[in-house]
Amino acid sequence: METNDFVVRFGVYDDPTKKRSTTWRVWVSNSKTSPKSDVYIAARPLGKYQKISLHESGDWRDAFLTEGIAINVPTIGKPRTSRIIRKWTEPAQVGAGVILAYRIVIPTSELRKFGNKDEEVTWILAPEEDFITEFDIVFTEPDAKVTGWPGKNVGTKLIDKSLLPNKRILWILYRYEKITEKLKVNIEKHKKKIPESVIDSINNEKTDENVSFRAAIGSFEPDDSRTSIEIALK
Repeated sequence: METNDFVVRFGVYDDPTKKRSTTWRVWVSNSKTSPKSDVYIAARPLGKYQKISLHESGDWRDAFLTEGIAINVPTIGKPRTSRIIRKWTEPAQVGAGVILAYRIVIPTSELRKFGNKDEEVTWILAPEEDFITEFDIVFTEPDAKVTGWPGKNVGTKLIDKSLLPNKRILWILYRYEKITEKLKVNIEKHKKKIPESVIDSINNEKTDENVSFRAAIGSFEPDDSRTSIEIALK
């Protein structure tokens, strides 16, 4: 079985309430089978169906793994005609030699109690209810001057890092921020757009303490990076 050279799994966990997020995975293509510095991101429940690909070529995308999966997944608006959900190019540097490639945002208010706490995951303690945990996927160029890790001086904390074949460094970071009213409104707006058939299916499911129905809202930022916002559907 092929293994990846670098894999990091992480999530948010609130110890007092035992509520948590889903787990997320970031991994690098296997250097024995591919010399490329391709980086992939996926939420654990969706890993067999959908992933975010940050290709070394600069062709970045969020896509279903096959056309068949894309066709059968409920959607808001027009039916899908491609497995690609969104496609973009590598964003400009946010600092000298620093590329903020992707964000994963998890509001504490969207945590739920379900399943067991997997010990092979790096669990980040949840902040207060009106805060978010933001995970930043960052690249630095070989000549970038970084003290400690990117953003350390503004409160980011390091989970892990990896030297890629192209000599860039991949950083997995996190930080806490107070949730904005704009984000609250955005979450509620998207929840209201979820097809009734999906909501009915969730409400008809028997209560299972091992399951939490969750989704991710895709958005883009002023610096041209992309974000996944994890939400609970129930």
